[in-house]
Amino acid sequence: MSSNEGLIEQLKQHLVKQPINSSITKLEKTIPGISTILEHCPGVKLGEKIWNLFHPGEYIKYSTCPTCGAETKKFISLTSGYRQFCGNACASKDPKVLEGRSKAFKDPANRRVAKGEDSSLSKRHKEAARILAEYVPGTAKVLSEQELKIVYDQLPTINTNMTSTLMFSHPDVFEIIKNCFGRSCSEKLYNALNPTTRDKHLVCLTCGKPTDKYITIEKGYRLFCDNKCQMADQQLQAGLLCNSYT
Repeated sequence: MSSNEGLIEQLKQHLVKQPINSSITKLEKTIPGISTILEHCPGVKLGEKIWNLFHPGEYIKYSTCPTCGAETKKFISLTSGYRQFCGNACASKDPKVLEGRSKAFKDPANRRVAKGEDSSLSKRHKEAARILAEYVPGTAKVLSEQELKIVYDQLPTINTNMTSTLMFSHPDVFEIIKNCFGRSCSEKLYNALNPTTRDKHLVCLTCGKPTDKYITIEKGYRLFCDNKCQMADQQLQAGLLCNSYT
């Protein structure tokens, strides 16, 4: 593996564990040498540069609006990429969009939008919960190098706010992590990437009581059973610990 490939792998791991830093300068302190790669990527903001790093050359497709031809290149986010149209007015005039709306209108099932428990979103989440229940809580599975590579390659496209339906959006990733320990897809994904972290935090660092509180994929597990123990911890007071989670 070349030095550049090694830095890119570090960046993928960094994106899982914590949000993107506000500038390349700050990211350079976490991953020394990454700025030499990102400075050659198109984009103004850090998120845009990282997106172009993982999608080389694709930004050219979004340089002009396909409807009016006006210059666009509007970057949305790391997970969504660029806007296809310059605005909603042009999007509504696009032949493909009009064709899709026409088909949806002609279908009687789509003329009335279901709400509440009958909505498609609710049914999707219920089905996701049913599938997940078959693999909860899971085991202390350790992924192979090949499996880790597949997961890390998919990480930039995984929306951390939508991991509850990972089996639908990224079925290949879910198939790999489904037997890892976790009571949610997010927790399974975290333990797949950090297989030994949970074992270190099954008891509170202050009082020793059992604690197994998962927070998010960015933060991992809590170090303390409650805020009282957190405030009483000497390492945290002395500044040796920066966070109450890991």
